[in-house]
Amino acid sequence: MVLVLVAALAVAGCGGKKHKTASTGTTTPSGKKVKQFKAPSRPQPATATKKPGIKTLAALPKPKKLHHGKSARLRGVEGLSVEQKLAVFANDTGGWWQSQFTQAGVQFTPANVNIVTAPIQNGCGSTITPDYKYVSEYCDADHSVSLPVQTLNTIDQDPKYGDPVVAADVAVSFGFHVLTIIGVNKSGADQAAVTDSALCLSGLYMSTLQDRFDTGDIDKLAAGFPDSSSASVNAFVVGFRSANFSKCVRPGGQPGINP
Repeated sequence: MVLVLVAALAVAGCGGKKHKTASTGTTTPSGKKVKQFKAPSRPQPATATKKPGIKTLAALPKPKKLHHGKSARLRGVEGLSVEQKLAVFANDTGGWWQSQFTQAGVQFTPANVNIVTAPIQNGCGSTITPDYKYVSEYCDADHSVSLPVQTLNTIDQDPKYGDPVVAADVAVSFGFHVLTIIGVNKSGADQAAVTDSALCLSGLYMSTLQDRFDTGDIDKLAAGFPDSSSASVNAFVVGFRSANFSKCVRPGGQPGINP
């Protein structure tokens, strides 16, 4: 039912080593400003004092599962521009992860989000354009998530995909971010396995959206079969169906799906 989502993710090609941003706005060489902010923007409660590590996922509370519905519109984003939607999705995803970490008493580092309306360069040296070839890019060097507006608007306007798939694409970048701050996405790590883990975490997050979206939006993720590898499809589905953090990382904190 969720296979179409991975189609956009495959188009995205979210590399585990790339994705970028800063904090309020930056002027590009073209003179245009790119919106930048931290997600989530609200500070984490001081009760979270533990340092994140490879055991963090196992310590997180079990997320609530989705219930199914019939409608097909994300709640709260009707009439918004794609730039505004991306900001909503990034803050929602970042806020959810921070809440999970806080409940476990673990410190969470916000991601730096770039809403890319003009070419920018991230901390990994990649130049991200509004029509970038991937739907998002995560950079572990500066904890940044870059979201190319033109590319994502094309997906958002496609009736087969729309808002749910855009939200999931954003969630994959946050999956890479979580894997980075807990030490799974690191130098020398198997990037194919890291990507599977990020897809799994994205699926897990998407399974919790009953309080944020109209649940029928998940039906849009079943609109078609993606031109995507079976491993990528499986990674997302494992997270979506299991709602089990431990399924998204192998024993010993190694990246990949835990059977």
